[in-house]
Amino acid sequence: MDMEVVVFPNHHTRLLERLNQMRLDGRYCDIRFRIGQITLPAHRVVLAAQSQVLRDLFNINILQCEEEIIMDNVDIQVLQQALNFIYLGHVSITKVPAA
Repeated sequence: MDMEVVVFPNHHTRLLERLNQMRLDGRYCDIRFRIGQITLPAHRVVLAAQSQVLRDLFNINILQCEEEIIMDNVDIQVLQQALNFIYLGHVSITKVPAA
């Protein structure tokens, strides 16, 4: 019996967009980043899949059981952009004219 592989070209894009929307809605999130009074939820599995550094941190006892990571020394916009990149594969960059 011959098998044919059917490819859905936008499948991965839609999947990441839905995961990002779940993150923004706070659904099924199992980790939160806190900067001051602002909390940004996320999914460990997505972070670990996209970042070797986070994967390594989640695998050791430092962050394995943590549900909230306090990051007061990080700019909130930088963390938001990093999460957007991890989930969507793009970032917004403001162009600054050369002096």
